[in-house]
Amino acid sequence: CSLTEVKVLKNTKALTGAHFKTILAPMSLTSRSVAIIGAGGVVGRALVRRLVENPSVDTVLALDTRKPTGLPRSVKCYALDVLGDDFVDRLATMIDDADVGTLIHMGYLSDQADRQERQTEETKQIIELLTRRPVSKTIFAGTTLVYGALPGDPSHLYETTPIHEEHESQWVRDKVSAEKLIQDFILETDETMTVLRFAPVLGPNMRTFLSEYLYRTAVPTVKGVDPQVQVVHESDSAAAFELAVEGDYDGIFNIVAHGALPLSVALRVGRRRSTPVNTLSAYPLTQLLWDNEIVETPDVLLDLFKYLWVADGRKATEQMGFQPDRSTRETLEDFYRTRAAEEAAAAAAG
Repeated sequence: CSLTEVKVLKNTKALTGAHFKTILAPMSLTSRSVAIIGAGGVVGRALVRRLVENPSVDTVLALDTRKPTGLPRSVKCYALDVLGDDFVDRLATMIDDADVGTLIHMGYLSDQADRQERQTEETKQIIELLTRRPVSKTIFAGTTLVYGALPGDPSHLYETTPIHEEHESQWVRDKVSAEKLIQDFILETDETMTVLRFAPVLGPNMRTFLSEYLYRTAVPTVKGVDPQVQVVHESDSAAAFELAVEGDYDGIFNIVAHGALPLSVALRVGRRRSTPVNTLSAYPLTQLLWDNEIVETPDVLLDLFKYLWVADGRKATEQMGFQPDRSTRETLEDFYRTRAAEEAAAAAAG
């Protein structure tokens, strides 16, 4: 399959996220320099370390609102606020100086609480940059939560499943709006545009509303329902980004772990106790959010723990070669095991 043949399919794939048969996409012919916006987060840092060891990458620029630290010495680290007045000019200069061929926008995966609900505004800035200074390939972090979680949803959510524009959660509405901007921009560019829709990312280093919810000693659940839970490990998330750097993959790809577990089973994996309530909104979760400095409100999880929501990952497997190392169960086991070990070590030290 030639690069030209892949490009012919571009607009159809990008707009519909259609499920195609296996396509052996060629290795990327773009520049070997990569710039990562949001590189200071858990997934970003893991990706930087992978790319430093990747022979197809020569230079890595790690960018975040606060200058990333503790990365390999070969990495060029900068403080750069996507919403800053000088963002476009500064990043355009960096792209020219380093001959950047791949730009990655981590968005909400940057881990910073103040960036959780500004993905739409950041995406506008990225598109303005790309309009003024095109880059051969841009990779965006999306989320499977844009599909919504309504009673009528299919048992598996494909890239062709329409995303729901009406959500109670501002967090989800922000991600939906950002994706619509990307899909509109795809019509105006011939460059490679990739959207990786991640299941909720979980792992020993992630600190999100989901991780804190699952790690409570008594976990509130909706009485009478036992929904399926699907996640993806933080290290598998970094691996998916690396694959998107290595090849040219236009369009939308669900990035998920194999399998899903009923919430009751997921909690037993961590030896958590379920506390049934009539509705999660009746449970005092708001204080938990503020205690952990997490911007997200409970709205994003309310329907997800009532109804079935499992995204299908076959397109990423067949076209990108993505094979997660850990299943949903194994991801949960790693999360609970590591958190428990950290807690025990802290107690022993204290």
